[in-house]
Amino acid sequence: MIDFLSLNFVAAGIYAMIAALSLVAHSKTSELVRNLRGWLALGVFFLLLAGLRLFGLEDLIRDVGRDLLRVQGAYGTRRMIQTFFVVGGMTVAMAGVAWAYRSHFFQAASRLQLLLKIAQMASLVMLTLVAVRLVSLHSIDTLLYGPLKLNWFVDLGCALAVGVCAILSMREDHQGSGF
Repeated sequence: MIDFLSLNFVAAGIYAMIAALSLVAHSKTSELVRNLRGWLALGVFFLLLAGLRLFGLEDLIRDVGRDLLRVQGAYGTRRMIQTFFVVGGMTVAMAGVAWAYRSHFFQAASRLQLLLKIAQMASLVMLTLVAVRLVSLHSIDTLLYGPLKLNWFVDLGCALAVGVCAILSMREDHQGSGF
């Protein structure tokens, strides 16, 4: 059986690879897209995710939160606190989707900008997943870590989406952008 530490190393390696692709996309894409600094931000984001996984910081943050609740005598009410964070996070995520739809977020001036925006949205989904894992609500954990391993599907799916967008962005810019 694969142990948890090995999976963290694999995830950190994938994140480092996506960070490298994002940083190369930043350096290779046209000035207009680069001015958005989007690929640079995505590269830094994935380096931070790699660090979280490599050094077990996500688990450490979750454990410190649990310890704080125990010290304060509020561990028994953690479900209510966790529910508040999950509902708040979902509300923010839905508001973000509504904003993206209403503001014509995906109507980009070029295919390069569209690829960057898709990668940014995938990264926001990953950020939401990390936040949900940090609060570690049991019912959500059952979905994330259960037999379907939804956690890995979302995690790797979003990371690979960013990587594919970075590769396509470099390729598109090399061939000439436009629709």
